[in-house]
Amino acid sequence: MQKFLLVCLLVFLLAACLPASGNPPTTPPSTSQPWAGALRALDPADTTDPAQDITALYLREQDDQLQVRVDLLDFHNLHDLSIDIRIEDPTSPGKEPYTIHIPSESLPARITLDPLLDTVIVEVPSSEIPSRPRVGVSTAEEELTGLTLDGPVPDQTAPLLLTFYDTFAGRFPAEALRSWDGAHTGPRGERHGLKHLLEAAEKYQAPIVLLDLKDPESLSALDAMGVLPQIQRIQAMDLLTLPQTSADKAQFGLPASVYLFSPGLTRQSISKYRFQFSTNPSHLHRWFGFPEGTFTTIPIATESDTTQPTPDGPSLEVRRALLETALNGDEKDLLVLGGSLRDSTWGSPDMVGPTLAYFTSRPYIHLLTADTLIHFPAKFGKPALGSPPRDEPVRQLEMHYENLTQPVLDFVANWRGSPLSSCETDIDQDGQPECVLANGGYLAVLDPEGARLTYLFAVRRVGNPLHQLIGPSWQVAVGLSNPSEWNLSAGEAADPGAYPGAFADADDPFKAYQPAIASDAVVFTSPDGARIKTFRLGETGLEVAYQTQQPVRTQIPLLVEPGRRFTSGWAEKYRQEKTPGGVAWGLENGPMVRIQSEGPLTVRAFNESLSLLRGPEDPDFDYPPGHYVPFSMAIAEVEMRDGYFLRLERLP
Repeated sequence: MQKFLLVCLLVFLLAACLPASGNPPTTPPSTSQPWAGALRALDPADTTDPAQDITALYLREQDDQLQVRVDLLDFHNLHDLSIDIRIEDPTSPGKEPYTIHIPSESLPARITLDPLLDTVIVEVPSSEIPSRPRVGVSTAEEELTGLTLDGPVPDQTAPLLLTFYDTFAGRFPAEALRSWDGAHTGPRGERHGLKHLLEAAEKYQAPIVLLDLKDPESLSALDAMGVLPQIQRIQAMDLLTLPQTSADKAQFGLPASVYLFSPGLTRQSISKYRFQFSTNPSHLHRWFGFPEGTFTTIPIATESDTTQPTPDGPSLEVRRALLETALNGDEKDLLVLGGSLRDSTWGSPDMVGPTLAYFTSRPYIHLLTADTLIHFPAKFGKPALGSPPRDEPVRQLEMHYENLTQPVLDFVANWRGSPLSSCETDIDQDGQPECVLANGGYLAVLDPEGARLTYLFAVRRVGNPLHQLIGPSWQVAVGLSNPSEWNLSAGEAADPGAYPGAFADADDPFKAYQPAIASDAVVFTSPDGARIKTFRLGETGLEVAYQTQQPVRTQIPLLVEPGRRFTSGWAEKYRQEKTPGGVAWGLENGPMVRIQSEGPLTVRAFNESLSLLRGPEDPDFDYPPGHYVPFSMAIAEVEMRDGYFLRLERLP
């Protein structure tokens, strides 16, 4: 049975042991700041039985009561305990002391046990004890004596830094919901997600560092979910440190940070950010970089089975480490916990809550905030800087597709509106030429591998900004298939789950077609001559015609102005409209792409499930198809038959 259930049971049990005239136990006094000045002793974890190991003692007077709080390393129920409390009168050495034994069938004082926080609180009326009491507490394995109300408060502290990476993933709505509040996504199959860490941090006022949450794609997805106000509120309470990431294209109203979380240091990052989180040893390191000045590196945690939260709160290893940190006398020492949120129980509500409650109940544990980190003592000298922990296959896949995408975007940006009709330029620099068609209003990039329309841009008039209408999914999301299927040597086919552009063949998306230029058109012929695709660019748009022996179902990835996803409230601005002979998809009061088709046409879009992202993931709910489409995209499916044509054009 979990500890939080035992609290109520034990309080009820102890109430039955009180005299009939006694008041029933109430909720234990607050165990955060109100106990800070009451701490009288801090003791290392040094016994064989955690239930007999006293770690801290507190004394205070409140409401005409002497309150004695005993922190133990760990206990689960009343019968684990064997505690003796002696209250003596130092002015009368021969006087019999006031004694309390726990457990006992006859308790002369009001006792409250909290197995969740591993605390025992004893309250004795001041009228029944000496005016200047001297208190001793012992268990079967150790004893602390000579404690007084006016005794010194120990100045030892355990600085604790909670740092997390892999905090959120949101390439498409289903993934975002699982990452925020997933049904069975925890390491033990439990409910899990960033939401639960944030809620526990706010409830228990426990500062945390979310190292990579400011990744622009993550903030974009969180904005679409409508949860950024919660994050902004917690950050405003000084409970949330959000370092800058290597890409700063979107902030979504979050204040800039002096901290950096980036794969590597450059002179630009050093001059702009003087504090960086890095996988270096367990201390802060401060060093001088010429000519930038002083720079500080801050350690981050890596999770292990022995440091993750449990249903009973922190593991015994963590509790012992906190006491060791507090008592070792090294002011530069700190304990760093956390690690990968995705792979740990820090996102499990039944475990992170008890763990943060434990930390904030111990006044000698000092959870570090963004402000206190700046002034924390550091060792001097530049450490060996390590790259932040990242999923290396994902990083390589991202770089792979970025290297294929950026040359195309550069080519489009440098286009000056001149007519183009060519299949001789390697636009994406993959070693194979692409075809390009352009006139005063449109620019289309086509790939003979699959006879695909990979990109389509439109412009109202020459000199005006280009608006993207169609693009591959890797422009906004990579890694949509199982990592075991990725193949970086396969060019654009590296991720089999990607949408590689429009009009790819379902049976072989990258089949080599033979291209031929015909004035304002490109004609692609399959190797066996059984299928011919013609792309003709006119003043009003792009017309696509098929010659095929069998009906063909194909997909069109609609990617209208993908840069809009880095602006606040972006997701609500996308919409779908029915038009004569087809549909239109795009931005309200902005560019849209209209599809007119002779064949059956369906569209599934990312925003179909936006309203469902406000609640927890429900594994029994039948989510709409768009729940699995990358953010900012819509996927049109159309059946093409011999002689059918399809038109793509910009609206308005």
